[in-house]
Amino acid sequence: GISMSSASPLDLQRTNPIVKTLKIPKVVKGEKVKFPFLKKKYAKDVHQFNIGSLDVSTDGETFLSGDNLRINLWNLSVSDSSYNIVDMKPADMQNLSEIITSLDYHPSYSNIFLYSSSLGNIRYCDLRMRALVDQEAKLFSIRRDNTGDGEDNKGFFDEMTQNVTDAKFSKGGRFIISRDYMSVKIWDVNMERRPVQVIHVHEYLREKMWDLYENDLFWDNFGLGISSKGDVVTGSYSNYFHLYNLAEAQDTFVQASQPPLSVTSTSKSSQPRPSTYSQDDIAMFKDGKKKKTGMGLGNLFKRGKKSKKKNYGDGYPFNIDFESLEFDKKILECAWH
Repeated sequence: GISMSSASPLDLQRTNPIVKTLKIPKVVKGEKVKFPFLKKKYAKDVHQFNIGSLDVSTDGETFLSGDNLRINLWNLSVSDSSYNIVDMKPADMQNLSEIITSLDYHPSYSNIFLYSSSLGNIRYCDLRMRALVDQEAKLFSIRRDNTGDGEDNKGFFDEMTQNVTDAKFSKGGRFIISRDYMSVKIWDVNMERRPVQVIHVHEYLREKMWDLYENDLFWDNFGLGISSKGDVVTGSYSNYFHLYNLAEAQDTFVQASQPPLSVTSTSKSSQPRPSTYSQDDIAMFKDGKKKKTGMGLGNLFKRGKKSKKKNYGDGYPFNIDFESLEFDKKILECAWH
């Protein structure tokens, strides 16, 4: 016989029937998997509240971090200290009336940034004016009764629905795109008085205000995503989200499900315009007047207008039952790859 200690694998395979049935595993190269690792950890005691926003400047040397009441300026190479540039904390917290909801650096200038608040304000700030930004260079406010849409802006629910949950610069920096509970608004940085365009998202819920209030749905923080071409994406309820093509005045309504439901509605009154992410961001609105595109669910629900009160018809558009909307399923954050 053959000694097991000196036998080669080939000899064992020939003489031992058990060994013949064994399958020797083979090494197969698989897909490479990348794992993130921590390169640097910054001081943890700078913010007293949860950090809600981060953004890196265009120079690649500094970044901003913001919580509900403060915004700090950091140097990427210095991890143990930062400089406080915005402080909205009152001496007595019982007098707190406004919190920070988002921030965004200018895409071209590292000295300019914006931040939005729960009172419907968007503050455009320039670090060259003063080190501590206790006064903004420009103020864009939804709370002003000057939207020009013929609606009564002074109502019981305004303070909640006008909360700006997200605000971002366009690629060229000429426009600011903001999201509140009811709509997406586009502002020209040279015109603080009112937005140049309003895209209705939740206008169909205006008849359900008390239900939304009683279920604390006004505090849902819907975000924005902006593509390299200037298209805007934002979320809604029942896992629906909207893709807005601003150049073609087109709204695509999609449900995040299998299979997805996608319906496109093109404005009848608007002419195609260059995107907010055009090279110079100038040709988007030629005359500076507000463009009523009719995009969004407000237009899609409307089946007739007999008076100032909007009539969205019975039920949800696209053969979706309005009463079956699942408010616990919502898309709060969206991003373009």
